[in-house]
Amino acid sequence: MNQPISITDTLKRRFLEAIDNVKVEPGRYKYVIVDAKALDIMVSAGCHLADVLAREGTMYLENLEKRRSPSPNVEAIYFAMPTEDSVRRIIRDFRTGQPATYSAAHLFFLSGMDDRTFDHLRASTDARYIKSLKELYMDFYAVESRVFSLGNKNAFFNLFSPALKDRNQHAEINSISKQLVSVCASLQVNPIVSYYRSSDISMQTSKNIAMTVQTDLDEYYKGQPRIGFKPPQLVIIDRTVDPIAPILHDFCYQALATDLLQIKDGNKYEYSSFGQDGQPCEKVAILDENDKTFTKIRHNHITDCIKFLKTNVDDFVADAMSKSNAGNQLDAIREQMAKLPQFQENKEKFSVHLSIVNECLEFIKHNRLVDISRLEQSLATGQLESGEIPKSFDPEIAAFLDDNSVRMVDRLRLLMLFFITQAVPQESRNQLFQLSRCNYADRDIANNLEFLGVKLDVAAPPPSKKWWTDLLKKKSVAEDEIEYDLPRYSPVIKSIVDGIVNGTLDRDQYPYTLAPDKLETIQARKTVRSLRSAQPTFHHKGRRNEPQGRLILFIAGGVTYTEIRMAYELAATHNWDILIGATHIITPPSFMEDMRVLRNPPPPPPPRSRSPSPPPAPPMTHKAGGVGAPGAGGGSNPFATVKNVFGAGGNKASKQQQQQQQGQGGQSLPPKPQRPTSQLHQQHQSASSDTSKVKEKLKGFWNEFK
Repeated sequence: MNQPISITDTLKRRFLEAIDNVKVEPGRYKYVIVDAKALDIMVSAGCHLADVLAREGTMYLENLEKRRSPSPNVEAIYFAMPTEDSVRRIIRDFRTGQPATYSAAHLFFLSGMDDRTFDHLRASTDARYIKSLKELYMDFYAVESRVFSLGNKNAFFNLFSPALKDRNQHAEINSISKQLVSVCASLQVNPIVSYYRSSDISMQTSKNIAMTVQTDLDEYYKGQPRIGFKPPQLVIIDRTVDPIAPILHDFCYQALATDLLQIKDGNKYEYSSFGQDGQPCEKVAILDENDKTFTKIRHNHITDCIKFLKTNVDDFVADAMSKSNAGNQLDAIREQMAKLPQFQENKEKFSVHLSIVNECLEFIKHNRLVDISRLEQSLATGQLESGEIPKSFDPEIAAFLDDNSVRMVDRLRLLMLFFITQAVPQESRNQLFQLSRCNYADRDIANNLEFLGVKLDVAAPPPSKKWWTDLLKKKSVAEDEIEYDLPRYSPVIKSIVDGIVNGTLDRDQYPYTLAPDKLETIQARKTVRSLRSAQPTFHHKGRRNEPQGRLILFIAGGVTYTEIRMAYELAATHNWDILIGATHIITPPSFMEDMRVLRNPPPPPPPRSRSPSPPPAPPMTHKAGGVGAPGAGGGSNPFATVKNVFGAGGNKASKQQQQQQQGQGGQSLPPKPQRPTSQLHQQHQSASSDTSKVKEKLKGFWNEFK
């Protein structure tokens, strides 16, 4: 088994490798041109402007939607989705019978092209300029190193809404399948697919997705055998498997902050700070894996985060003060000036996380979240903190519903848990709604649970095991910290992963998509080995920490940060390479809003504004046996060789093409082009600090810490 896969590193590496594989002729340079979605995917993978411009011969990163001036000594590298709009803009740059915008084009599409789009592109562009065309299959977003997202929030409505399900579900399933093939292709895995089979014949979303994925994977990997004795597994489930996880309060740092605070897109936190001039200003902090402090504490309980931050801030300040007073004063100042950028960065990050923790603690104390969470855990597990199974939760529920100090959204979350786990007839539900004083729009949040397969008048089955065998102890805390219990409810994905690792997963409920005969062949390859091939194992000593298996878990309808944390913990516990992904990332507030409108969802938001799309290409007649201008064709035509996936061929132009291009210009290549100025470059230049202000900043930092 290989080393663990990093989704962010994989996507970034593939982008940069595609740029590096384009070899330009002497005297020419490369421009990288991206459409809106390709740019978003690049940013999600941590592939930024500086990374692109650091590649040899690369001069500029430009947006496909913008008007661009001709550059005859530049070869353009396009990263785009094969949509009608993006393809039309590419055609505009190399339309047959018109001067080309660039000397050559290398087309990299992030998903598979349909035949209609491919034929339109081939018929409308001058093939002399198209040096390479490849499908990269990178149509997904990297959220974290082990987390991916399809970036499709509307999938929840198209899959589960009664108003859209019959009309849009088939197309949505096909779209999800294509993107999952992109995930597998980028990771270079051909997994064994299994899925959750619901007992309700009308709730077969996971099965339909899995069967479509299997068909698409067979088409993509046609004729390629699975490699290795233990092929990876892809398990496809949907939000109906566990409707409880998005409702519970989770007191771990990442899940809690995204639940209680206004954190945009799950990682952008706005806070008040001071600018370089000392004036108050608003700043935005990015909470991702580039922030080492965030990476260390994101899955810790909020109380443990307090201890971690206090200890590290004290050490940070003590280290800074001790170095400022040691040795020659001039040498100390010079040393601190050299370390000033790192000092400022660390100081800012500690301030951000302390601000988040303080906001969360204030929110918890003023909204009774500790008491509410205890009741939520009891409802989810069916047991009290003591391990007792009560006769009824009615008194506790009624007390919280009638308490005006409890937020309405928390009352609704308690009601949803109560309806999921207890048998509550319609008349009783109406009485609880009246007691909570929620309006009719809020009632839809709970009533719409039926569209996720919840039988509102049927109680959930009792817990399969007693939780106190593993989680009996209460977390010890100091007097000035909040008291809390370890969470007693484990998301359903834990039992799924445990069953796969231990070989105890119920295959009647989680069957494979492959036929039994094909599955037996693959499983036999895992266990049967020839004695002739036996090798000594002493040289494998350093590989004992390698993952024992690889699992990709996909949730249609959204994944929570609680489930993401659980995937990390299970990967560490079982020493497996576990990747988790979903149609999109959900938080309790976003889940509640989606549930509110699930019966009649609003139309999807319009796409973000772009520059006007170029007019469609006029119909043109072409001679038989060739595409584009006369003389362009033969083996050098990239359209003649059907779309490559991973190959690097087709980058260099043939001698015939070079002669044609030189004959058109009649002159030698122009000198090296000047890099155009843009907002990206201006921001990069303005980021450089002025050395004349370094001493003033340093004095300000010392005074602040003193």
